[in-house]
Amino acid sequence: KMEYTFGDEEKDGPLALGMHRKNSFYDIVSLKDCHIADPDFMVILQAVLQYFTSIGASILLRRFWVYRKELGLGAFLLNIVGNVVAFMPCGFLLPAISRRCRRPQGTLIVGLLISFIIECTQLAFAVGSFDVDDMLLNTLGAVAGFYLNRFVHRVRVKRKMAKRGGRSVVVRQIDPEDG
Repeated sequence: KMEYTFGDEEKDGPLALGMHRKNSFYDIVSLKDCHIADPDFMVILQAVLQYFTSIGASILLRRFWVYRKELGLGAFLLNIVGNVVAFMPCGFLLPAISRRCRRPQGTLIVGLLISFIIECTQLAFAVGSFDVDDMLLNTLGAVAGFYLNRFVHRVRVKRKMAKRGGRSVVVRQIDPEDG
């Protein structure tokens, strides 16, 4: 498996698309003269690099690499926890709003769709960045909110039962035709 990434071959150099240099997380080795990959694939790789260079993506990509280097573990954790916690209210409230979301699968799908819409909006308006990791973390947050909702509901039911002295009350709906 070969994983490609954008970055600089040298500091503040032109945008490169390649692989990480051995024992380095930040430096990129260009694959212009690679003999391992199929030549047709190399044509595709160069076309992708040319496209992203032509739209000025190097500025955006470089910004995220610099932030990643400078901010470190704290920002990483803030990103993960922030994305999960931000979507917990969504997952908590969805079962009350939609009958389809009263099961984990429904909340998972709706949470994923909402996150996808947000990411696409960020991409379309060049606000933030489209990030699959954010979609997965947001969806995880929605599902966590769903299970938090279930937990709170169970606690409330148990407290109601305890107030009534442990007896359950069955409410029957009377049909008006039966009198």
